[in-house]
Amino acid sequence: FCASLFESMRAEIIPLTASNAPSATSTQQKGQKSVVWLSSEMEESFLPPPSVMAGEDTSKSGEARLLCVVHCHEGEVKVQLDDEYSLTVKLIEAGTAAAAASAESSGIDDHSNKQQQNDVSDGPGASGSQTPSQLRTLCRALLLHSQSLYHEHRMKMRQEQLSSEKKEHMPLMGFARVKKQVMTPSPHILQSCVGLGCKFIFEKKVRVVLKALSLWLAQDMKCEDKIVVEWLPLALFDSHSRFAFIYRNLCMDIGIYGDVLRVTQICDTGEFKTVAFGSDLELEYFLKLEIRRVLDKNNY
Repeated sequence: FCASLFESMRAEIIPLTASNAPSATSTQQKGQKSVVWLSSEMEESFLPPPSVMAGEDTSKSGEARLLCVVHCHEGEVKVQLDDEYSLTVKLIEAGTAAAAASAESSGIDDHSNKQQQNDVSDGPGASGSQTPSQLRTLCRALLLHSQSLYHEHRMKMRQEQLSSEKKEHMPLMGFARVKKQVMTPSPHILQSCVGLGCKFIFEKKVRVVLKALSLWLAQDMKCEDKIVVEWLPLALFDSHSRFAFIYRNLCMDIGIYGDVLRVTQICDTGEFKTVAFGSDLELEYFLKLEIRRVLDKNNY
């Protein structure tokens, strides 16, 4: 199962050639542009978001997203997750994986208290905006998501195969039926995992911005009115997040799609204005500017 899952993810980067796959599949891949290769890999690259590097249309998300590939080998695939992190998928032996899992589980109890203290005292620490425990949880969630997608894909393909076999046993009527080669669609597992991972990280950064914005409004601006934020209750593995931002007569609908954030605002004229951002810092500056405009109109 794991080997088939990995090959399915790797095929999104390097499609199967005509020598080991049907020609219809290779023909389909020619019309698709889903991969962009990075020219080099450095320890600290400070790269922009993948959607910017690939020249991707920000209206696309999920399986339509472009992949920024760092390298792709037989047993390892590395893609750029966002402007801060990269995602590596490895295929290792079962004995090695079991030993690593047992060692990790045995060390959790001994180091759990110490890890929690480090996360609290050091904040993001040397892992960037995310703590090591948060990154570990993210990796496990993406692994579970990829397994679920591949299982659903195989079940769907199995049902289509059974349905095709039933049609083949039906009596021929009229023109002789020509057996057509069935083209297997890609489940886009790697693309879905990249989009989901970007959404998880971006959403956490946005929540930090909203919390800091409330403190800024109360302490620096000396304003008693509070910000109201209502998150849409979506599923954990949903490809996007959405929330409403309300402050006095300021109302915004904000959606997170991978590494892209879109803000839809109702203007005073009744028209809708939409703007897209690629970082939490841009969102923070934008919200502060809009809040200052509301305060200036109402003279605090």
